[in-house]
Amino acid sequence: MPGQIPNLWPDDIETEVVSPVVILRTQAIALSSVTKGVLEARVTTVEGEESMAHDLDIVAPALGYEHRILTVAHGKELVYPATLMAMTSPGEAFRGECFSEHDLIVGLREVLSSPGVKSVIHSLIARSNELQLKAAASS
Repeated sequence: MPGQIPNLWPDDIETEVVSPVVILRTQAIALSSVTKGVLEARVTTVEGEESMAHDLDIVAPALGYEHRILTVAHGKELVYPATLMAMTSPGEAFRGECFSEHDLIVGLREVLSSPGVKSVIHSLIARSNELQLKAAASS
């Protein structure tokens, strides 16, 4: 009688995994909350024949300005692995391969908390606040 064949699948397979676009949309909502509505974020998706790319832009509505922060690209059917690409500061690019939701979250945390991205956020908030003060002073 042959021996029992064991389960060879890894123990760490998760069943509640979300796609990169859902993670990015959640971060877009969070930015508006963190900045009390001074800044927003927009996620746009470009779909190719075999791949998809999701862009995350910071939007300063008072200024009519938007700034691309990062792009996440992946296959059309398989969302992982995904490639995270960003400019974290002038002349400094970030590129990471994300094989899971966890990898993407770790990479996004690194990009979103980078000095270059924080500098963009602080600059846009300062310029938006300046515009509000000018409007209040002239009324």
